Amino acid sequence: MYEVIMKYLEDYSEIKNAVFVYPAKDLDYLGRLTCSFMNSNGGTIVFGVEDTGVSIIIKGSHYDITGVSEKLKKLFPDYCDLIRYGNCSIYGEKIDYITVSPSKNKVALNGIAYYYDDDSHLAVEKKDINIFLSYCWNDSKIADIIDKDLPLKNKRINIVRDTRELVYKDSIEKYMQTIKEQDYVLSLISDAYLKSKNCMYEICELMRDRNYMDRLLFIVLSDDDINKYCNREQGGAHIFNDADSINYNLYWANKAREYKGKIDQIPEGKAKTTLENTYHMFTTINDNLASFINQLKTRLCVNFKQVVDSDYKDILRFLE
Repeated sequence: MYEVIMKYLEDYSEIKNAVFVYPAKDLDYLGRLTCSFMNSNGGTIVFGVEDTGVSIIIKGSHYDITGVSEKLKKLFPDYCDLIRYGNCSIYGEKIDYITVSPSKNKVALNGIAYYYDDDSHLAVEKKDINIFLSYCWNDSKIADIIDKDLPLKNKRINIVRDTRELVYKDSIEKYMQTIKEQDYVLSLISDAYLKSKNCMYEICELMRDRNYMDRLLFIVLSDDDINKYCNREQGGAHIFNDADSINYNLYWANKAREYKGKIDQIPEGKAKTTLENTYHMFTTINDNLASFINQLKTRLCVNFKQVVDSDYKDILRFLE
């Protein structure tokens, strides 16, 4: 820590993930700061050094920081091992410091999760980011990886997923309608996804918002992605060639026509009305599909291998 503080003395602009405390601050302030370091990339609270806003000045630490450290551990009993006390001497003055390591899980203080702001050097409360994960069950192994990885990359991220939100006898349709309530939608686009009634219904619900592309994140799964993670030889979304992408419209047009032909054989009544609702869903999907695929084709698309290789960089940057 001696070397770190000396570096800060030489170049104040290089201060990152360190907060200098002089005079003393109350436990509430220090607790929020500790929480913010755990939820960010970790950091250090340095006592006995004054931050003037232009430079830092060595003042010396003149009270019991070991007691403060123990009090902080009591605020975070499940994360005691992330809080460590130390001290050093600079220019003959004792300097205490508490080092806080990042947590794998989101940490809250009195029910509030704080995050460290590099610009203001303050602990700030930030709104959670709710992401609706839209995928075909055939591709659930890739969904599992994203479900595990993304919240670890950014602790503000909450993944909304059917396997957690739905229980026995819940309405799948009502659940799919909640897509409009989330901050973002992350769609795993595969051949099976573009041929799934439920997945395309979710997209049609999202497309009711004229600015839906502002909220849509997507990964266009390739045949290699499907082969590697889902153990199927192929099944990627073939949307970049017009001759291939039109096949998805033909699929839904044929689906609607075949379904309509069967409905026409049923006498009028409640049963026929119910089945006609499904037919209208098929036609709605077909009406929206070309526009949706075109939106994907006109934007920079990435496959899952590229997402993993970049450590989710593009998605995380978009969310910030």
